[in-house]
Amino acid sequence: MKERTLTLNGFSKTYAMTGWRIGYAAGPQDITNKMSEIRHSLSINSCTFSQYGALAALEGPQDDIIKMKEEYNMRRKFCMKALDDIGFSYGDPGGAFYIYTNVSNSGLAASDFCKNLLEKTGVLLFPGTLFGDEEDKYIRLSYLQPIDKIEESMNRIKSFINE
Repeated sequence: MKERTLTLNGFSKTYAMTGWRIGYAAGPQDITNKMSEIRHSLSINSCTFSQYGALAALEGPQDDIIKMKEEYNMRRKFCMKALDDIGFSYGDPGGAFYIYTNVSNSGLAASDFCKNLLEKTGVLLFPGTLFGDEEDKYIRLSYLQPIDKIEESMNRIKSFINE
């Protein structure tokens, strides 16, 4: 199986290194060599501090990664339950730190929903139109904030829907 497996990964989610723009590929040498040829024609390499940061992340203790995954899992479950209670549908977020949520049953286009929600409650969400939603039905709800802020935001969203 090893000779047929290509692994592509990054550091953004697992190590909370969004914006560092670094990842890696591991696999059969004949494939990775060809990938390197293409990569060199696009750019030489990632910046040095990103490479050192990625190396430190891989070689350092991993127990905080487990804690972080548990924390995000708890936040994700909380948000999914809150969205269920509100009556919004959403796609399974998988390993993402956001939930792509259909707000069309609010009676508003997602862009209007986000604008009105911000003006009336102070909760900032982004419409899916920024991420390819051509129908303006979806929002992107992130669960990166501490749970107390998430709880307060979800309460404000629920109040906004019920007004």
